[in-house]
Amino acid sequence: MTGRRGARRPATIVLFLAVSTIGGAARAVAAETRRAVLVGIDKYVPADASAPPGTVVADAPNRGRPRGAWTNLEGAVNDVEELRAILVTRYGFRAADVHVITNQDATRDGILSQTRKWLIDGAAPGDVSLFFYAGHGSQVRNSRRQESDKLDESIVPSDANAGRPDVRDKELARLFDDALDKKILLTAVFDSCHSGSIGRGAPRPTRFRVLPADERDVADPQTPVPPETRGALVLSAAQDYQLAAETEDENKNPHGLFTWALLKVLRSMPVNESADRMFLRLRAVMQSGDTLQEPVLAATPERRRSALFGIERPDLAGRSVVAVQSVEDDGGVILQGGLAIGLRPGTELRRVDEGTPPLTLRVSEDQGLSRARATSLSGTTKDLKAGALFEVTRWTGSAGPSLRVWLGATTLTSVEVSRVAETLAPLASASGVSWIEDPTAADGPVSVIQHSGSSWQLASARSTRTISGDPSPGVIGPLLTADAGGARRVMLNLPLPSEAAARLDVGSNADAIEVLRSPAHADYMLVGRRRGATLEYAWVRPLVTAEDVRDSPLPARTDWAPLGDDPSALAARLHQFAVRLAVLRAWLTIESPPDSGRFPYDLALKRSDTGELRTTGETHAGEAYGLVLTFDQAKLGKGSFEQRYVYVFTIDSSGRSQLLFPPPNSGNVENHLPAAVDEQGRAPQQIPLGPAQLFKIAPPFGIDTYVMLTSAIALADATVLEGGAVQTRGAVDPLTRLLGQASAGKRGSGITTPTDWSIERLSVRSVPAAR
Repeated sequence: MTGRRGARRPATIVLFLAVSTIGGAARAVAAETRRAVLVGIDKYVPADASAPPGTVVADAPNRGRPRGAWTNLEGAVNDVEELRAILVTRYGFRAADVHVITNQDATRDGILSQTRKWLIDGAAPGDVSLFFYAGHGSQVRNSRRQESDKLDESIVPSDANAGRPDVRDKELARLFDDALDKKILLTAVFDSCHSGSIGRGAPRPTRFRVLPADERDVADPQTPVPPETRGALVLSAAQDYQLAAETEDENKNPHGLFTWALLKVLRSMPVNESADRMFLRLRAVMQSGDTLQEPVLAATPERRRSALFGIERPDLAGRSVVAVQSVEDDGGVILQGGLAIGLRPGTELRRVDEGTPPLTLRVSEDQGLSRARATSLSGTTKDLKAGALFEVTRWTGSAGPSLRVWLGATTLTSVEVSRVAETLAPLASASGVSWIEDPTAADGPVSVIQHSGSSWQLASARSTRTISGDPSPGVIGPLLTADAGGARRVMLNLPLPSEAAARLDVGSNADAIEVLRSPAHADYMLVGRRRGATLEYAWVRPLVTAEDVRDSPLPARTDWAPLGDDPSALAARLHQFAVRLAVLRAWLTIESPPDSGRFPYDLALKRSDTGELRTTGETHAGEAYGLVLTFDQAKLGKGSFEQRYVYVFTIDSSGRSQLLFPPPNSGNVENHLPAAVDEQGRAPQQIPLGPAQLFKIAPPFGIDTYVMLTSAIALADATVLEGGAVQTRGAVDPLTRLLGQASAGKRGSGITTPTDWSIERLSVRSVPAAR
C-alpha cells in the first residue's frame, strides 16, 4: 500500500464513547430485568390438502386480488435459537425471561399478545425489553396513509395464509409506544424486508424474506410517533430498496444474512459496547456476505451511544458462560450450548461456581446449535450436577471455508464452447438486443444463455428454458425477455472448458475455498464471455453491479483472464484470484473469542490539521491523518484494564495487506499499550500510534479495510499480517498460526487459542477532494 496515499495507509476501527444516560436522564446500571420475545417463522405454505403448496389462501374481502404464492423460509427458526443462546450465555438474560415463538405458534394474535404480556405488562420502569423477528416481511394497502405509496410496512404472521392480516408497522409502533410510556428500554430487531429489487448483476437463485403486498385496504389514518424518536433502538436487515436474503453459516446451517452477521458480532464484541460501534462491526461483516445488503439503525443520538440492549452492565464479565445439562455414565459432560455460542471441538472451559473443586473441560463433540459434549482435562466430573456453570478459557476458531465459489458446467471442450460463442455472435448486433459483456455493468442482463452440464438454457428472473441442441440466434431471439423499458438485454455465460477445469485446483484441502454444487450460496461464480476471438473468465459476485459495491470491500468481479493457448495458465490465474478473494473475506469474517472488555480502546483516525477524530464517513484527497487509540470506559465494566500488544494493518480490495503499526521489523516494544498510567492508576484517554501525520489521502480511491488486532501475548511473527505471507518464521504460537492461515488463504484447522485477543475491522471509502 506504500505510495497509494502518498505514505502508509491507516487502519481505522471506529470510536463511539458509550454514555450512561438515556434521553438525558441517568439510569441505574444493574437492577433491571431483561426480557426478550424472539419470533421466527419458516413455515408459510398452507399445510391442508385443499391448499397445495404455492396456492394463495384468501378470505372473502381479498378474493380476486391474489397476494402471490406462499414460500417457506429455512433459517428463521435457527436465527431465534442461536440468539436465545447468546442472550443467556453472554448478555445477562435469564432463560425463563427469553420467550421464543416459532412457526404455527407465531400467529398474528400470538405475536401481539405475547409481546404485550412479556415485554410490557410484566415490565417495570428501567427494565430492558428486546423484540426480535425473523420471517417474511411485506406491505399492506392503506388508502389513508400520508405517504404517496399508500402502503404500510408489515411482518407476516404464520396464519396470514389463512387470511389473517399482517402485523403492520403502525400496530407495532403503538405497542412499542406503550412500552416506552412505562420507561422500558426497548430494542426491536427485524430480519425481514418489505420491498426491494434483486439486483442487476449475475443472477443466482436466492431465498429472500419478502412476500407481495396484501391489497386489502385497512384505511387507517393514524400516524403513531416512531418509537426510535422516543428512545427505542430499531435495527433492520436491509435498506428499503434491498431484499433481505438467507444464507448458510460455515456449518451449513441456514440463517438470515443479517442475523448471521449479527450473531458473529454478538459472540465476540464487549457486552457493554455502544450500539453505534456494534453497528459498524455488523456492517463490516455483512459486506462480506454472499448477497449485498446494507442494515439500518434508527435511534436517537443518546440511544446510539449507549449499549445495544439499553444500558451498560458493569456486572457482566463478557465471557461466554454455559451450564451443564447432564453428566453421562462415562464422565462425559453435556453442555447447554453448542455452535450457537461458538463451542467447537477443542474449546476449553473452567468451572466458575464458588466453593467448588477446580474442574476444566475440553469440548470433544459439537451436537448442533445448542448442545456440546465435553470431557475432563483436570479434576473429576463425578459429583458434577446439572446447572453447574463453566466459562470459556481457550477458544477454537472455525475450520470452515473463507470463500464459497461455483464453477458451473465444465463438461464442454474449448472447441465446443468456441463454436457456440461464434454461432451466437450475430445476436450481439440484432435489432432490439443489447449484448451484455460484463454482468456487473449498471445495465446488467435480463436473460442469460448458460450451460447446465447437459444442455443449454435461457434463464431469466421468471423462468429457465431448456434449449434443444446448440443455441442459435433464430432460436434465442424470440425467447428473450424484455425489462420494463422494453430492452432485451442478454448475456452469454460461457462454461469453463474441460481442459482448464481439469487444471483448476480450487477447493483443495489446503485452500480456504469450497466449490459448491449449486450457486445458491456462492460468494462468487465463475463467468465466461467471448470478446473478439478470445474466451475470457472472471469470478463475479452474484446479484450486484460495480456501482452497488462502492461501499463494500469485496469487488464486484476480478479481472478477466484469457484462455489463450495454455489452459494451465488460465487455471493458475483463476486460482490466484480465488485465493486473494479468500484472504480478503477471511479478514472480514474471522471471528475472535468473546471480548471481556479488558482492553477498552478503539482505534480512530485523527486529522492532522484539525485534530478531528474520524471514525465514519469519507476521507478526501489531500487530507493528512494519524492514528490514535481512544479510551472507552463503558467497555471496561467493573473489571480492570490490561496491557495488550496492538497491531494495525490494512487490506485493499485485491486482498493484499500491509502492516501499519508497529512499523515492520520494529519488534514488539512500542506496541505494548498502554505503556504507563497516571498517579491514580488511570489509563490515558488517548494514545497516539506513530507520528501525527502518518499518511495522506491520494488516488486511487475506493474501499480499503482497516483492521486492529490486540493480544495479551505478542505475535511470534507479525509478518503474518502482511499480504502474501505463506510461511511463518521461528517458533509459532497458536494465534500466529491461525492468523497466518487467514493471511495466506489457507483452510483453517480448528486451532485452539487463548481468549485474550480481539480483532475489529472497518471499511472506509476515500474520495477525491470536495469542490
